[in-house]
Amino acid sequence: GPDIAVSVSAVNSTSIGVTLSITAAATLGPRDVSVTNSDGQSVTAVNAFTVLKAVPDLVSLSVTQGNQGTTLDVDLNGTDFDCAAAPGTNPGASFGLDVTVNSVSCLGSTSDVATVLRANITIGTDDLQVGPHAVTVTNPGPTGGSETVGGAFTVRQQAPLLTSLTVTDGRRKETLSLFLNGNFFLASPTVSFGPDIAVSVSAVNSTSIGVTLSITAAATLGPRNVSVTNSDGQSVTAVNAF
Repeated sequence: GPDIAVSVSAVNSTSIGVTLSITAAATLGPRDVSVTNSDGQSVTAVNAFTVLKAVPDLVSLSVTQGNQGTTLDVDLNGTDFDCAAAPGTNPGASFGLDVTVNSVSCLGSTSDVATVLRANITIGTDDLQVGPHAVTVTNPGPTGGSETVGGAFTVRQQAPLLTSLTVTDGRRKETLSLFLNGNFFLASPTVSFGPDIAVSVSAVNSTSIGVTLSITAAATLGPRNVSVTNSDGQSVTAVNAF
């Protein structure tokens, strides 16, 4: 029928191989399929083929990462999101294990070729699920179809929390060791006490960081901010902590 291009690839007396290219304008629903031999004789199978709606095409996300324990909105951009179904049957979305999708809403369109969905998600606290997650969009109905984009969203550990230092002052020309206490520290953090204080990190676990400080003779006197930057780029700063 119309809007379906047919290319014949192989023929024998009992079968015909074909490739179909169905356009976006093709009318939905059942189609008759006809075969006409080179001698002019033909046969038609009534309603032998059905044109369904296109599967969703997920192109990008407005937010591509989130921290554990947070709730946020993520806009899913693409096309062929079916927002024309009955109320309460918007397309569905999945962000993988330990990420709860609270709701999915259609933005700006009630057609079956909508381009933006908004998913409200809550990220759990299972450390085993930190890292890249596949995102899947599924159109409603038994023939709605779905698309999955691997690694489209990244779950990050919670941002570091710095609560205290075991030593809170030091003298010029002094070398001293201390621990930074808190939570959600990752391996290989960067620690800063400001200019003219060299910092060597000696031991790290999720709740403490051991450091050795070497304070130069030129170090400016007075309070210093102390910052910790995890290997995933998240950081915390304790103002005037040293």
